[in-house]
Amino acid sequence: MCNVCDQLRSLPDVKRRFISSQLASHHVSKFGNRYSDSDKLFSLGLYYKSPAAYRFMSKSFQLPSERTLRDYIGQFSVCCGFDSDYWKALEKHAESMSECERYCVLTFDGMSLRSKLQYNESKDRVVGYVDLAEFGVATSEPAKETLQFMVRGVSTSWKQPVGHFFTGTTVKVEVLRDMLQCVITKLESIGLHVCAVVCDQHVSHRSLFSLLGVSVDKPWFSFSNGSKIYAMFDMPHIMKNLRNNFMNYDIVVDGKVASFSHLRQMYAYEKQSTLRMCPKLTDDHFDLKPFKKMRVSLATEVLSHSSAVALQAYTMFQKLPPEANCTADFVARIDCLFDILNSRSTKIAHKFKKPLTANSDEQFSFLSDSIEWIAKWKFVHVHNKTEKASLPFHNGLLLTAKAVQQLTMFLLAECNFKFVLTSRFNQDIVENWFSCIRQKGLNNDSRTAWEYESASKSVCVNWLLQGCSSRSNCELDFDKFVGLISLPTVNRQSPGVLQSPPSAVSANNQNIVSDAGDTEPVDDFDTDFDVPDDWSHVCALTDVDENVVAYIAGYMMRKASRRSDCDRCLTEYNHCVQNTRDGLYDSVAHAQFVKLKTYDWAKHGLVVPSPALFSLCCSLERIVSYSVEQLCCGSNIACSLKQCILTSVDLYSFDIDCACSEHRRQQLDYFVTLYSRVRIHHYVRIRNRELKQFAQTGKVKRNRKAKKVTHC
Repeated sequence: MCNVCDQLRSLPDVKRRFISSQLASHHVSKFGNRYSDSDKLFSLGLYYKSPAAYRFMSKSFQLPSERTLRDYIGQFSVCCGFDSDYWKALEKHAESMSECERYCVLTFDGMSLRSKLQYNESKDRVVGYVDLAEFGVATSEPAKETLQFMVRGVSTSWKQPVGHFFTGTTVKVEVLRDMLQCVITKLESIGLHVCAVVCDQHVSHRSLFSLLGVSVDKPWFSFSNGSKIYAMFDMPHIMKNLRNNFMNYDIVVDGKVASFSHLRQMYAYEKQSTLRMCPKLTDDHFDLKPFKKMRVSLATEVLSHSSAVALQAYTMFQKLPPEANCTADFVARIDCLFDILNSRSTKIAHKFKKPLTANSDEQFSFLSDSIEWIAKWKFVHVHNKTEKASLPFHNGLLLTAKAVQQLTMFLLAECNFKFVLTSRFNQDIVENWFSCIRQKGLNNDSRTAWEYESASKSVCVNWLLQGCSSRSNCELDFDKFVGLISLPTVNRQSPGVLQSPPSAVSANNQNIVSDAGDTEPVDDFDTDFDVPDDWSHVCALTDVDENVVAYIAGYMMRKASRRSDCDRCLTEYNHCVQNTRDGLYDSVAHAQFVKLKTYDWAKHGLVVPSPALFSLCCSLERIVSYSVEQLCCGSNIACSLKQCILTSVDLYSFDIDCACSEHRRQQLDYFVTLYSRVRIHHYVRIRNRELKQFAQTGKVKRNRKAKKVTHC
């Protein structure tokens, strides 16, 4: 028993409390059991993940009843205004904060509601009307939106909702200003320092900033205590607005024209290629449906480093006009600017994604140059050719860049900050809050006012156990919820930051193990497979294919070197890498994509494969592209594909120079296995896109037919 007790004490707190609770309630009637707050929090987390799973587990474990959970949630006061139980926990949490931890960001945003009145018996009132608390009078107008205020720390990962209101179509700017001043006053009264206000570019929010005296030249406003509060817009929202306007306007800077049409032409060539330089781009990035325009990821993936490199490569191959280089430069600069204004991790190799510090001279210099560059933008409409000097998102981008620059310098110079993560100045916490609200209850995105408050209670007591949906329009913020009243906190491991592998088709290679050994051919391989006599004529590779093959080959070289323990193999690999760094392979045509893909500031850069390895991979690609579709419908695909390669190519005649003579055969087998798996993942991904597009086309045709029948 002593050994069991020692093992129990070594368990994490959540597991230990659950086991102890089950042991204590084993001989107690379910009607006489009394559950602690931690038991109820754990049960709420399980219940909101799946009510059916909770009922199933209740048959085997001693868990609170659903009525107990409802009563537990109902004891909290979550109502309209800034006078709720949120503040009690926040005030208590602020007492233990250091001076740096007290600096915070206030953010607010709105969410659409479904107009519906519901009678709350416990409060003896009808919920669903417009409710502005002390900032308005009671009306009979049904609520159509909710306005949520939240606050988060700048130097530490804590967050807390501080109040919400039910509104009609919009809120008057004067009322919004009074709300903002009231919540800032309350935050300052409990010892917190609001250094920034963040929101999206809604018309009323832009009017609010104008009313407060905020402008591009003065991105802050003074509070009653004399402190400066910087005003900025949410950078992910600005990226969406930039992409949407870029589709309608050509952007002219110093006589250079950046056009979205070049991106469309580049993607048209991509769709014709077997291998792609931008594997993440799909039709959804260019044919934007109403809800697709709201997806931040679709905007950032189009305006990314990969798209800029692809534009330069296709221009080099003379498939795009020389003017596309201007678009490539524009996209590359926007990508770097977004990385600086949205840094999330302290441990990252990407130079522009690192946090800003007092020594980040290059990042601050790039930010200053970008502000001057953005100020020169002119907009020419694609169709009617009318010219505009500015657009709302343009001013918002300038305002945000200046505000982040000045606020970061203030925090580093005067507030003893060692570094600043600029993603703390976006409104992901509000988007994640709305995501959790939408997950509660019915499977639809429309919530009534009563459902919103009910879900708010459950999210508050359960946010430590409940994450946002993987399909939500924001990234996880990983901030810790302060809590309600004085509930005990639930320990949770901080999730790490995922980093992508250095492959052009990284999303397809994540399942590849580094210890892939030699795979023997299966016995049931189809020996009657049709094998052409001359691969070079049947499956000729284009310039794009050859450059992507070289990119994959360099990735395989680096991956093979990491699994090798042979000193001679590592010496040969380092010799190949040194040839790359000396520029011996820069002049060859197939190395251009790798050269463009490598960042100028990268210490080592990507690896250009040796001519022998590139020749081998080209032979593999010809066979794979010819046979993968036929083999994928069977079993043991990778083994069959490898056997097809061994049947068609004299594999061991390739004298690759990235391995020693003793392990050269083993490395060749590994390259074949790895390349086969990479290409199978790539084929499945592209094929799924085609199937999805085909299904959407069929759905449109059915809808048209249904409309005709209805009108008849």
